Amino acid sequence: YLKEFNESFDTYLKDITELTNTYITSRFKENFNILFEYRPTSYPLPAEGEELVLNQQVKKPEIIMTVKMLTDKIAEEQKKVIDSPQSFLNEAKLSTIALALRLAILDEKFVAAYPKVLILDDMLMSMDMSNREFVMNIILDNYQDSYQIFFMTHQRGLFEDAKKTIQQHYAKKAKD
Repeated sequence: YLKEFNESFDTYLKDITELTNTYITSRFKENFNILFEYRPTSYPLPAEGEELVLNQQVKKPEIIMTVKMLTDKIAEEQKKVIDSPQSFLNEAKLSTIALALRLAILDEKFVAAYPKVLILDDMLMSMDMSNREFVMNIILDNYQDSYQIFFMTHQRGLFEDAKKTIQQHYAKKAKD
């Protein structure tokens, strides 16, 4: 079963990575891609003729994320894979990755027959005003017809920004 799990998960991770990178570059207009290395789970099996030892530790799977810059300003041979994105990218870029990954998983798991609720809890807090509006518009443009969206925050300024963006979105929609 572990072999099937590892193969299925690796395939799923590749699909999610591809969709996440599409979102990062096309929806969020960023100039980088993420890469995932899957280190599979395993269980020590006995050699032929040996007895199976029970209660051995299962090796936990690992997912290692790296980032590759996609810019014409750096020669291709000088572009390096960034092994620790959290040290290289600012909080807004890391939030962009997290959001693109979450939306890719959401789209991959979409089942039309199920009730759809999208709960956003202080998701935009680390972003500046222009990025907040940008992300809110992405969510409204792509998910409002398929999901009931709950936007939660304890920050009054973020609430007001979101409220304004939602009002502008519906005013624009009413004009069209």
